[in-house]
Order: sequence, then structure tokens, then C-alpha cells
Amino acid sequence: MQPELTIIDEDNQACIKIALNNMIQPRTTHVKIRYHFSREMIREKLVKLVYCPIELMIADALTKPLFEEKFTVFTKPLLLEDTRFH
Repeated sequence: MQPELTIIDEDNQACIKIALNNMIQPRTTHVKIRYHFSREMIREKLVKLVYCPIELMIADALTKPLFEEKFTVFTKPLLLEDTRFH
């Protein structure tokens, strides 16, 4: 049985390029061990990195302070609700 493909939305285009590129750059040698695993998962088609513009990055609702409007827009797809007034 083939495992499901995991899609990872990423807003950092440099990160995607590093993960998809088999070359090690002098500036990336400190992270090369981490990327070996990521590259292996991508090569085996278990993980796919997809660019997602920062304006659409829903995960920001869980990782960054946001203005109320953006927080509300991002939390709806996550099925989270604002309980401040309940």
C-alpha cells in the first residue's frame, strides 16, 4: 500500500528551491542534514512542496500575531472560532 502524498504549503520560495535542488551551496551547509530527509521524501514522492503566497498562508493564524480581520479570515478554514464574546 502506497502512503498518501503530503502537501506542504510554503511561502518561502528560497526554501522550496533549496529542497528541490540536489546541490549543496556554501550558504546552506549548516542545514544540509535536515534537507537530506526533506529531499528524500520529495524524491520518493511522499511530500510535495507547494508555493503559497504569504497573503494566503492560513497557518499564520496559529504562528503569528495578526490583525483581527486577517485572523478571522484565516481561522474560518481551520474551523476555529473566536470565543472572546461567548
